[in-house]
Amino acid sequence: GSKADYILVGGHYPIYSIGSHGNTPLLEMMLNPFLKKYGAHYMCGHDHDMLHIDRGTGVQYILTGAGGDGCCYDAKHLKDIPKDAIKFAAVGKDGSAYQKMPLPLLGGFTSFQLTAESMKVIFHAHDGTELYRTQEIPRRKANDLQDLADDDLDSYFATFDL
Repeated sequence: GSKADYILVGGHYPIYSIGSHGNTPLLEMMLNPFLKKYGAHYMCGHDHDMLHIDRGTGVQYILTGAGGDGCCYDAKHLKDIPKDAIKFAAVGKDGSAYQKMPLPLLGGFTSFQLTAESMKVIFHAHDGTELYRTQEIPRRKANDLQDLADDDLDSYFATFDL
């Protein structure tokens, strides 16, 4: 099993998004239980936006899809995410459709700040300007979580008939 301080799972499609593509129900149903069980966090792209969603389950959802081909998509699925779960959103014209950005966004990226006890995700504009910084995300406490067992993964992938 993993004794890692942080488990970051990367995917193309978002589990949750207020952007034009919205949520991905299959990921919500199949992947989300594993993220919660193992204290993991999910990072993705697909929507050309930048989002931080925290639904209060311990899993942080980071969407960082504004690296190319323009920013930002409209917030067509705003109603699908509880407002208090949206911690940061750069969406819509110039990135300011949900909350005001300090400059018109042409794109953006994220960086990570890790310490022995916590992690922060920092969202940046195309020119490096810091737009938002998550609160401290505590490291996994291996004693409090189940270890990631090989048989869990075998049964998970078997559901997809890989």
